[in-house]
Amino acid sequence: MSKPLPEPERMAQARNYLREALRASGVTMRQLSLSMQKDPSYVGQLLETTPDRPRALPTPDELRKAAPVLKVPFRELLYHIWDIKSDDLSVAPGGIPDHRDTTFRDLSGAEWRELLSFAHYLHHRRTIEHGQSE
Repeated sequence: MSKPLPEPERMAQARNYLREALRASGVTMRQLSLSMQKDPSYVGQLLETTPDRPRALPTPDELRKAAPVLKVPFRELLYHIWDIKSDDLSVAPGGIPDHRDTTFRDLSGAEWRELLSFAHYLHHRRTIEHGQSE
């Protein structure tokens, strides 16, 4: 079990990861913002966030839209931005099945996003309740 990072450190790591992903992909901040259906200046403001001017991290749904633009797996974005590990999303007792699992193949995109959003909520709640993530 790893101990979660304090919020400012986690935010800094998320911003650093996004900076590197932008650089590696050749995508502009504006292009990434628009791909997530955000204001064109969103990513620039996010990367320059300060304690007195915070900017919220992209939601899992927004990261799903950003993954193909950045040319990185969605699961990788979830891990680096929200600390949601791939194992947390895998088929396991109480886990969320991989999207290739035939049991869940008939879920619509909206239903799948709702399922992932709920997984994020549970992960966040567990982190707060137990003071650690698994």
